[in-house]
Amino acid sequence: MNGISVLFLLVCFACLQDVRTGKIPNALILMLMAVGIGQGVWREGIGGGLWYLARFGAYVAAGYLLYRVGAVGAGDVKLLAGIEGFLEWESGLVCLGWMALAAGILALVRMLRGDCGRERIRYFLSYVGEIAVTGRWRLYLEDMEGARGRPGTLHLSVPMLAGLGVFLLGA
Repeated sequence: MNGISVLFLLVCFACLQDVRTGKIPNALILMLMAVGIGQGVWREGIGGGLWYLARFGAYVAAGYLLYRVGAVGAGDVKLLAGIEGFLEWESGLVCLGWMALAAGILALVRMLRGDCGRERIRYFLSYVGEIAVTGRWRLYLEDMEGARGRPGTLHLSVPMLAGLGVFLLGA
């Protein structure tokens, strides 16, 4: 079994855990990182392992702001970084595009099916307006219940898995 197969299998497990519990276990992220570093070392020596860590760190840094405002969970950021660390920069961006498309489609379907689209758009505009007027950041949806009780909660591991699958199939 090659590294990409193990990556896909670990992302499947992460997705199942996320949907079931609302959390992505750090143990899965550590396994993902270990396989990514190992694959990098196998292919390119110690430099390959270091490149994996560099890509992982870059995606964590990029996702940190989204985590800080509460738009995504820490597990989502780490899972994305773990996936993207496996891929070279260019192919990683293509895969990220597929993930974003899958997330947009899933969010649209959930909004239309759940009839909460107007409510979510009003809330988002109110949130942005409040930040613009006060100049103070606050967590997105902090006035709602916990992550499992928020209306329209989207488990981002699902579109990550879908986007990764499409990318790996060569679409």
